Amino acid sequence: GLAFTAVYFAKIIQASVWEDVSDTPSWMIAYASFFFSMMILFNVLRDYQKFVHGSPNRTLPAGQDELLRQAIFDRDVRGAARLYRRNFPGVSRDESTDFVARLNLELQAKEPEKFAPPRKLWDFKWRAMGLCLLIELFALLIAFRLHLLDADPAEKLSAFGSGFLFGVSVIFSFRLKFTRIRFVVIMVSVLAGALTVPQLYLSSVYFTGFAFGAILMIAGIKRQSRRAAQIN
Repeated sequence: GLAFTAVYFAKIIQASVWEDVSDTPSWMIAYASFFFSMMILFNVLRDYQKFVHGSPNRTLPAGQDELLRQAIFDRDVRGAARLYRRNFPGVSRDESTDFVARLNLELQAKEPEKFAPPRKLWDFKWRAMGLCLLIELFALLIAFRLHLLDADPAEKLSAFGSGFLFGVSVIFSFRLKFTRIRFVVIMVSVLAGALTVPQLYLSSVYFTGFAFGAILMIAGIKRQSRRAAQIN
């Protein structure tokens, strides 16, 4: 993947220099390939490090151990990982994530009845999202009024819509349970943007739509439980 990305970047630069051609889809595909290739490489190196050196055996204090278990029962995996790092300063994020993942599997096998019901995919604060959407529409009307989006409006609206879909997909993907499904959702939105943003000058509109979509989804995320908030 990294070798393909390097060759692809070289071809894009060559076309840009010699043929004066610079299209957004090629850059987006190249950056997506570089990002996911580096992520896979880091995962392989991390797995190899754990295979060679093993995982450290740490023991939490009694009270902190109960808090961490309760966070896992509440399905607050991130809060449990933060609690682990708080008790062992200097540990890596990977170690805390692995520890919580192993403990999560053990608790699911021993005490599955104590786990909170899984969060539904569409469990958002819809009223807050509606208010945020109205504010964003008002901002778009101001942009049109200031002639920021009136040049070739069809292409700019298409670029804005693709970026908006990308922002929504990125934030929504954190609700998905499996990492592979997250990658598929994000890659589909990236490729959709690559197909609908043919010109480089539309990138600013695309990333504006991305910010609007991400803010909309963030506004709809519900707060964690009171116990999880105390742990955080």
